[in-house]
Amino acid sequence: MGTTLISTLFIQSTKRYLWMQKLPLVLLVSAFIVLSHSDCRAGTIDSAVLVEANKSYSKSDIVRFSIYDSLNRWIDVDSIIITIDGVDFKHAARFERREKDTLAVSFNLDTISSNFAQWKSVVHSFRFCINVPVDLKYPPAKSVIHIPQALRLQTIGIVEFAVITFFIICILFLIVRLGSRTNLLRDLNSDPNSQSRPPYSLARIQMAWWFVIVLTVVLYYWMFYATLVDLPTYIIWLIGISAATLTSAQFTDATQIQTSKSQHADLVAERAMLLSKRLHLNKSRFARSAQSHSELISLEGQIMTNMVKQGYLSNTLANPSTHEWWRDILQDGEGYSFHRFQVVTWTFVLSVIFFYNFLHNLNLISFSDNYLLLMGISNGTYVGFKLWSK
Repeated sequence: MGTTLISTLFIQSTKRYLWMQKLPLVLLVSAFIVLSHSDCRAGTIDSAVLVEANKSYSKSDIVRFSIYDSLNRWIDVDSIIITIDGVDFKHAARFERREKDTLAVSFNLDTISSNFAQWKSVVHSFRFCINVPVDLKYPPAKSVIHIPQALRLQTIGIVEFAVITFFIICILFLIVRLGSRTNLLRDLNSDPNSQSRPPYSLARIQMAWWFVIVLTVVLYYWMFYATLVDLPTYIIWLIGISAATLTSAQFTDATQIQTSKSQHADLVAERAMLLSKRLHLNKSRFARSAQSHSELISLEGQIMTNMVKQGYLSNTLANPSTHEWWRDILQDGEGYSFHRFQVVTWTFVLSVIFFYNFLHNLNLISFSDNYLLLMGISNGTYVGFKLWSK
């Protein structure tokens, strides 16, 4: 009897000991099961809406969302990520306000737009306002809340656009005005005393054309992204080709004018000498009549040749007659020329493609080296024919 009682007590003590060892594990498993199947999932987001859905938001505005969850006090606001048009903005400034089961979260668009790479993926066309889908991500709960209302973004300010556009128009007006009333866009003035203006210069107009286009792109790019565009190398080459063409054309004109003036001065001195010699022979014709007569005939021929050369050089030094600008840039001394037409055509085509691509994608199209070579050949042909025609 005593042995049986002792055995029973030993078995019960052993069971209690084993149960106490397993108790923490049992409690941990039970708590996990209860939390997994309960509705108290702390830190989740049920739904969210845009507070002012009909508003157009500029880059300096605050976007506010109302997040609904009965236990929103467990949500880590700093972990919420705003996604605009599929692009995550992880470092946007945010603020919070809790009211019962509603959490008000705000995002500063000025901070969002400062994230250049992400903002450029959202704003990629020349439009004043765009409607973009917006989501809220909460990584701790691996949840994504789709906002039913689209976010209406005003990508550029009306005042900024008006000021920049007005400035560009003023620059364009100034170039056209000065180009028509001065020699800003014209060839070198070979005769300063002449009342007529020289014709328009193809090289100067081409350079002014690329200047206005590149200036417009730089200013509008800054307006959208608040940073200067990184000009690709081919743009520098295009402007360099225009500048080299202008320099070569100016050098050709200046050299020809200087040479013509020097030759004209030599002919004037030669004519004065011939006239003096003829006068001397006229005075001595009675002494040597036969010889004087022969020399006089020779002198008259030399004087006539000198006068013809002077007349040709005078016409060369005189400013050519100017017409409409488009006729001046397509004509040379022999009329309309194909090499000038080729330069105008390629300049217009490449510049239109360049500017259209910027307006459509807010990006600078990449021209291959072959197009730059084509422009260089066209402009080089123009300079070569200009030198040859002189």
